[in-house]
Amino acid sequence: MSGTSFDVVNGWLWGECDLTMNVDADKNKVVAPTGLGMKDSYLACYYVDVQYAILNKNYDLSLSAESIEIPIFHMGQKQKASVVVTNYGTLAATYAISNQASDKVTLDYDATRTVQALGCRDTLAITVNGVAAGEYSVPVTITDPDGGQFTVTISGKILPEINYGDIVTEGSEYITWTSSEDYPWDVVEGVALSGNKAKAPSSSQLTATFTVPEGSVAMLKGEGSVSIGSGNKLNIIKNGTQLASYTNTFFASSLDYTLNENLVAGDYTFTFDCVKQSNPGTNFRDEATLKNVSLKVMPLKEHSAVIDVQSVDFGESTTGTTATATVTFTNMGSQPLQVIAIEGDEVFDGVVPEATAALFETLPVQLTFCSPTDGQFTCNVTIKTNAGDFVVSCTAKAVNQLFMGEGNGTGFDYPCNNETYFSKDQITQSLYIDPRLELLKGCKITSVTFFLIDYVTTATTWADATMKWEFGPTEAEALWDGSAIVMPEGLTTVYDGEIINFLDKKMVVNFNEPLVWNGGSKLMYRLSISQSTSNNSFVYTKSANTNYEASTRSCNDGSVAHGKIVPTIKIEYQLPGTSGVETLTLNNKQVKSVDYYTINGMRHSAPVDGINIVVTTYEDGTTQSHKIVK
Repeated sequence: MSGTSFDVVNGWLWGECDLTMNVDADKNKVVAPTGLGMKDSYLACYYVDVQYAILNKNYDLSLSAESIEIPIFHMGQKQKASVVVTNYGTLAATYAISNQASDKVTLDYDATRTVQALGCRDTLAITVNGVAAGEYSVPVTITDPDGGQFTVTISGKILPEINYGDIVTEGSEYITWTSSEDYPWDVVEGVALSGNKAKAPSSSQLTATFTVPEGSVAMLKGEGSVSIGSGNKLNIIKNGTQLASYTNTFFASSLDYTLNENLVAGDYTFTFDCVKQSNPGTNFRDEATLKNVSLKVMPLKEHSAVIDVQSVDFGESTTGTTATATVTFTNMGSQPLQVIAIEGDEVFDGVVPEATAALFETLPVQLTFCSPTDGQFTCNVTIKTNAGDFVVSCTAKAVNQLFMGEGNGTGFDYPCNNETYFSKDQITQSLYIDPRLELLKGCKITSVTFFLIDYVTTATTWADATMKWEFGPTEAEALWDGSAIVMPEGLTTVYDGEIINFLDKKMVVNFNEPLVWNGGSKLMYRLSISQSTSNNSFVYTKSANTNYEASTRSCNDGSVAHGKIVPTIKIEYQLPGTSGVETLTLNNKQVKSVDYYTINGMRHSAPVDGINIVVTTYEDGTTQSHKIVK
């Protein structure tokens, strides 16, 4: 490097100088030499290694890549690729593009393109279409006007075509599915998933197209979830008009949605459009789903209807009480839908609604279950309508159980794991002291459930804790003599073992052996819990004012105990002479009447408080009687 002096300011070389370039041996390139300079009191050192092409060709093309790997995609979908063509020649070059044939993909691009001279660039866009499953490798050749050729190889893998029919449970033969090219929906284990996860701004669409034939009506149903965050949404569009829109917050769990459309004859498109305006963090779910799509097409008749369920489980209820369940009809006929009658048996029945339903309107029907005896029951209930008969398979369980308490009021603390002193808490007498217990005399108590209003879960983590429940109809009193509790005799320990967990804010004590109740109004005497050297207990005592109270050992640091039990319990029992719940199917005998008698012989149409003798009279003249307690 030679010439006048120069300065360096903010990293730039300033001044006038002559630069001598060296030509390579191949005569195609020149190389600038290394330069070293001094300025005043500092040293400025510059290493230059810049190469320049000698413009001695008309057309001199270069490609930005020799190979392009395409992300995996499905048959019937498309992916895009691009390669940059640079022209170092002195003339603009119109180049031709061709590719090797492939049985897995086809390529779309402009057949010819032009790139200007002197280092100008042109971006060649290529669309890759998946036509068959498998791996592919396709060379794309670029030919300049002088016949020079340059190659870029496009490769990847095609998965089998997405079968959107996998999300359809009925009517798949009517529906044609399409999805957006840029971000198509995928299907995984029968669930469609939006394809623009972590892509914003973007739109991922899934469209169902179908026709309801003339003279027909249809019901379109579906369900899914939305876990995309705030600012993003799933729009459901029917024939170009928005039908619904769902969004969610970043920190909320998935939002479930349902689709339920009744349709007359005509052409329909339903589009599920997942729109992204922003991307969530990597720790968040970020998609919309669709599953269980059904399209039920049926002829339009004067009288036609569909029911929403084929079976009903009433769950568990108390003997002698009525449990209800609702089934819903949708009228698919041109004339109003009417329920005429409901046929069940002696425990399953229903209420015939007075209302009717017009086309596409719904008509709820209430079914009932009431059994005077405990057991598991099944029955096919027939609902007769002017659109035909509908059979609903019903199951239910009746349990002999007695609830004591009102479900509110003062509870007592579940004990903590230290003990130093006693504290007295007033206990509502309906908790464990109830005169109705006398009605259970002769019965076998099988379990007691305690309902909780608050608890700390650490109480359930005591690895070495044991719990002892002592029940019995004793009226003996616990006496505090200043140093110890004097325990009465004759109690029955019905549970003695590892601590019982709290589930759904209730504690169920299943007795080791059923407790035969011999009378009395006081159920539980003592609940004790021990862990290592700690011994925590609740003991009922009878104070001078005759109110029953619980004496509780509390934490020595005064902290909150592990839970509070509401003064409400549920007692399950077996009647004398029974061995437990049996499964009964009541479809044969027709019941003529059911009467309830008190112990003194008075007849009632429904159970009354206390002991009831239930007499069932059948159409064939036979009768059956048993005892229940309400």
